[in-house]
Amino acid sequence: MLSQTSHIHLSIKIILIALLTSPVLLQAEGILKWTDAQGVVHYGDEAPRNQRAKAIDMPQITVVEDYGKQWLPLESEKPKAAKFRSISVKKVAVKSSFQASYTTLDFIAPKSGQTIKAKDGDITAMLKVKPPLKKAHKLIITIDGKAQKKTRSRIANFSNLPAGKHTLSAQIVDNSDALKMRTDELTFNVKR
Repeated sequence: MLSQTSHIHLSIKIILIALLTSPVLLQAEGILKWTDAQGVVHYGDEAPRNQRAKAIDMPQITVVEDYGKQWLPLESEKPKAAKFRSISVKKVAVKSSFQASYTTLDFIAPKSGQTIKAKDGDITAMLKVKPPLKKAHKLIITIDGKAQKKTRSRIANFSNLPAGKHTLSAQIVDNSDALKMRTDELTFNVKR
């Protein structure tokens, strides 16, 4: 027979083993995946007690260091007129006496000559359009000579760009693809 002290120690050991092997501790580690009786897959941080759950690995999050600093002027740029890029505006003849009404179409980011550190090759291009884009007009952003789909968004994301030199330009077109305004082509670098 076991003494009362031995019995208490054995009970404590059993309780500890039960706690260590319980799914509650697995749930504290992250996201769980389980399938219910109807075959529906669920994800969460806590599975129902009667469900067997499996911890899943979450993808790594891309962290962009000093994200806001990439939009600042380059140190080499000084406020001299010769250093600023000029925008070439092409006025388009239309049936009416309408002339191109945009005063600004330029990239806010990336800056010309900028080197962007992007381990995954993902970059964001941002445009400034003044006055705001008209309802019948769209933007076409071209990267490395390849025009992207027409959009009304002034922000474009590009994924998995290889390391090295890239070119970027944009234009505003109307419904009949008549050019309203375009940017000069700028060059930037991706460092992976």
